[in-house]
Amino acid sequence: MEQTWFEKTWPGRALDAAAFWCARVAGTSRRPARPEPRDGMGAHQWFLCAGLAVMLCIPHFWWDNLYGVAFSLAVLLTGWREAVRHGRCPLRPTALGPGCWLFLLMCLLATALAGVKAASARVALFYLAGFALTYTVASSFRTEASLNRLSAFLYGALLLTSLFGLYEFFWGHHATTVTVYTQLGERIYYRLCSTLENPNNYGEAVALLLPPSLAWALSAPRRGRRILLCALLLIPLGALLATFSRTGWVALGLALLLWLWLEQRRLILPLLVAGAVLMLFLPDLFQERFLSIFRFDDASMSARQTILADSLLLAKQHWLTGIGLGPENFQAAMAALPERLTAEIPPHTNSGYLQPLVETGVLGLTGFLWLVADYLTRAYRGQKRAASPAGRRYFRACFASLAGAAAAFLPEHVWFYPRVLFLWCVLAGMCFPAAFARRD
Repeated sequence: MEQTWFEKTWPGRALDAAAFWCARVAGTSRRPARPEPRDGMGAHQWFLCAGLAVMLCIPHFWWDNLYGVAFSLAVLLTGWREAVRHGRCPLRPTALGPGCWLFLLMCLLATALAGVKAASARVALFYLAGFALTYTVASSFRTEASLNRLSAFLYGALLLTSLFGLYEFFWGHHATTVTVYTQLGERIYYRLCSTLENPNNYGEAVALLLPPSLAWALSAPRRGRRILLCALLLIPLGALLATFSRTGWVALGLALLLWLWLEQRRLILPLLVAGAVLMLFLPDLFQERFLSIFRFDDASMSARQTILADSLLLAKQHWLTGIGLGPENFQAAMAALPERLTAEIPPHTNSGYLQPLVETGVLGLTGFLWLVADYLTRAYRGQKRAASPAGRRYFRACFASLAGAAAAFLPEHVWFYPRVLFLWCVLAGMCFPAAFARRD
């Protein structure tokens, strides 16, 4: 079996050896192992699917981010245990890629040098838990049938959260609003948050979930069922619209455009024309909200410009190792700037690409860009290697979701909310089966 250059290095060999030893310990049992299911869906896979759906569906006021960390550790240990008991070699940690491990290493180094170490350690723990989910999903869902079941659970979670969000939007209590600047002046409207903390968080989650959900709906065996499942996705589309999240709108639009480019290019132009016509019939507030993306005098856009300028000053001062992770370290470093443009200090840079540069330095940014490019490449190659049309559709959907998120990283720190981070890592793990089929 051919090894990559990273696997041949001593850090790579040490990572793989440590994972193999941990898997042997986790898989120790006196009970005889059962035969592995042919469709790849054992108890561990069902637990992982159900846990991911529950993680997305729990309302924010009942959620604690440590639940996600505990769940990530639980599925990692049970995944190792299942692999050893079935006589299967566990996936090598080096499979996550050198970019991922460089980014995580710089997160730990930045934490050791941070001013508020506890806050930085908390965020580093979320990053470790997220990529543990990537590793577990990649090693646990290795067949088309198992990916189909995982996508079904993600579809169900998307539908339930959108229904809950629309119920809260129309009949519940609202805590989040947005000011839309129209020709008639300023108007304040409520925003849909659903089970997540913030409407932007939920908008980003919908943009990530919709492509794999649509791929699952299109893979239904009967035409009537495909039409019904695709029609139900209009509900989360309506929920996304009600979030007023411009980042979510653009990310999903780009994701669907890239998917059509790979799947049915001849549909791009008709759908673009249909979308432009549909926008004309939307209420004025939605049109004004979307067009405000191109208005630099918009309050949100101008605030981002000042935050960007201050963040670049921070990056210039701490370019080597960064300031440490978390909003506490960022706000403390921002407050210490001698000439700050930002009046009210935000919790982050508002950019997913600028954030790792400020927090972990130039090497952390290098690792982050490397891992994003690596997973996009895996997904693109996976859709070429998949044997069936349904398999190609799944990997194209994952590629589209991750590409839309890569665009969303420009104006937003997508990973700021841990549940969105975990969801991104799950989709990254879904890109592995085809890319590693020949080697594992």
